[in-house]
Amino acid sequence: MLYLVVAWAGYSTFGDNVDSDILNNYPKNGLVTTMRIFVALLVIFSYPLQLDPSRRCITTLINKLRDRGIEAGDDDEGVGTIDKESFNGVNSENSYDLESNGGRKKGTIDDVIYLGITLTFLGCSFVLALSLDDLGVMLALVGATGSTAVSYILPGVIYLKVFEEEGWGATRVAAAMQVAAGCGIMPVALYYALGGSKE
Repeated sequence: MLYLVVAWAGYSTFGDNVDSDILNNYPKNGLVTTMRIFVALLVIFSYPLQLDPSRRCITTLINKLRDRGIEAGDDDEGVGTIDKESFNGVNSENSYDLESNGGRKKGTIDDVIYLGITLTFLGCSFVLALSLDDLGVMLALVGATGSTAVSYILPGVIYLKVFEEEGWGATRVAAAMQVAAGCGIMPVALYYALGGSKE
């Protein structure tokens, strides 16, 4: 609702001339400067909140691929095999210690992966910050693709996958409709994000 209020206020005040950063449309005075400071603080403190779950997801995927590689090792010689207890993290060098180790596995290679993912995120963010003057198009693309996927497509797909044995009841039909809606919204949002309405 807050996003809707801000969007409505911007378009009702400036129409099609509203900037992607609405603060650019307002006069440069103390109040707007204060708002810019708060936006900067918002970005500073929200960056770690975005980085940490993204890094955890990528780390989990990498570890799953590594565990599959270990399981697929040479069973005859006992090289590369792990027992069920080790795989579940019981009495294992590669066990997870979520509290003290930030959700990553213990050991040198895991620390390298952790550091590599972190530096990649920070480096890409730094290059983007130095390369672009206006993030409006970038944010519009992220909103059209990522937000649509997270809000519409992925929840529906996950529900359909998790409850696929329950048959096509009302909830699964609603989940399928949600996925279809997301698949319809994404190209429309991309069209407008890329300026299709101005042609």
